[in-house]
Amino acid sequence: MCSSFLAALILSLVLFYPVGYFNLTAFELIAFVIIYGWIAVFIRLLDALATGND
Repeated sequence: MCSSFLAALILSLVLFYPVGYFNLTAFELIAFVIIYGWIAVFIRLLDALATGND
């Protein structure tokens, strides 16, 4: 799961910098959503490990 978030972030970086498909605002919004989603999944994982619900 973590590698898919990293791959999406790297893909958005490639589309921003070398390709120029995104502008800076779009790249920042996409990066924020990806990082926020990763944090949400990480918190759910920690909660599942703490309560014993796999």
